Amino acid sequence: MADSSFSYTSIFRGKTLMVVIPHEDDEINVAGSTIHGAILEGVHVICVFSTWGDDLYTPDIRRREAVKALKTLGVKEDDVIFLGYPDGGRGRGQKVGPIDRGVRRSIYVFA
Repeated sequence: MADSSFSYTSIFRGKTLMVVIPHEDDEINVAGSTIHGAILEGVHVICVFSTWGDDLYTPDIRRREAVKALKTLGVKEDDVIFLGYPDGGRGRGQKVGPIDRGVRRSIYVFA
């Protein structure tokens, strides 16, 4: 941010920022400006969604919407990870989905 003393790279000292997001649409509502600002300063951003956001909509719709929104902010599709937990937690008798392939890669990066 050339016209400000604020700098994402001074806050996020590493080259990668992992944003953990409860469910789809929270990336914009809660962290949209941080994600976009960090990307503008060259920080590699990975977004991890905890749930599918499937309480009212199908997981496919929510996933597509999230990827499209994050692409608008500058996040690459390969850097969008879905853990696959059901929206609303585990109390509905729904099985927890397998951990997305990208999570293992991200855990390795941050370990």
